[in-house]
Amino acid sequence: MVVCTYTEDWKSDQYRWYQNGTKKLPDGGPVVKKVHYVCVTLHGKDKSFKRLAYSLLDNTNNLTLVHYLGDHSIAVQFPHGNSKQSKVYYRTCPSLLLEEGKINESPANAYKELVSKASCSSLHQPVLVPRNIKQIRNAQAKERQLTRLSHDAIVNLHALAADLEDYVLKIDTFPDLVVVCGFKDLFQQLDNLISLNYCPKPVLLSYDATFQLGDFYVSAFLFRHVLFQSSPVIPAAFLIHERKYQSAHEIMLSHMKTQLPSLQKLQSPIPIVVDSETALGKTIENNLPGVKVVKCWNHVINAAKRWLQDHLKGISSENPKSLEISVYVCHL
Repeated sequence: MVVCTYTEDWKSDQYRWYQNGTKKLPDGGPVVKKVHYVCVTLHGKDKSFKRLAYSLLDNTNNLTLVHYLGDHSIAVQFPHGNSKQSKVYYRTCPSLLLEEGKINESPANAYKELVSKASCSSLHQPVLVPRNIKQIRNAQAKERQLTRLSHDAIVNLHALAADLEDYVLKIDTFPDLVVVCGFKDLFQQLDNLISLNYCPKPVLLSYDATFQLGDFYVSAFLFRHVLFQSSPVIPAAFLIHERKYQSAHEIMLSHMKTQLPSLQKLQSPIPIVVDSETALGKTIENNLPGVKVVKCWNHVINAAKRWLQDHLKGISSENPKSLEISVYVCHL
């Protein structure tokens, strides 16, 4: 006989189950609810091992009788269905998840506290000891969601910033909404990349301010990671803003200057690709020492096509304007 101190902890018995229906007993005047479970294995549901849970319909005493039937040896543990790792998954006791969410400390400190005070046997540790720091972070985020006083978008934005540690760098709400976000680990990698004396390919930066996401604009600061063979282009930071004001870009670039101190120590400038906005290029050069603004080829070619369409004259029917334009553009 095992007694659980929390109503739902009996569900975390280190087996994997599929709920296969409920029934109220007896048929004439039901007073008990019966829940039927079948075991889940690597090959799917297996009815040779079952779990039956009985509880009173009013359940004022919070008692549940659990009855196991069949061959328990078929129950082999395996990783979670969404996991890319081979680590075995155990369902954590609901009481522990509730306790994790109510601890008003950082996830790392909460994890240390709960692990150090755990007094269970090694047999029960998989379900009575926190799985990792991420589990505690998720439990605390869920608890904040339940106790949130407002569903206002601005309030939710600040709450989201608190949940995403070290990602949201700045939030301004007046006179315009400005949000700067980015991973500090990526900033560190980019700063180390800039400070290297030798790279197989030149480091290239890019700042694109043309994306529109609903009612907001999104500007992306990207870099080419030349230490990888494929030289992938990785977004390092994002700026979310309401209107295309230079002041918003200055806030973003000032944070990039702080996060990338190696830019101020370069002997030769690093190219940064921008669109055709002259004012934006000057703002970048004023806020980021060590970079040289260059134009994006796509914008240059599109601008040339527009100019040619407006200025080409005397195009005959044998020489359509589109062919003439392609001839000029191919020489850029």
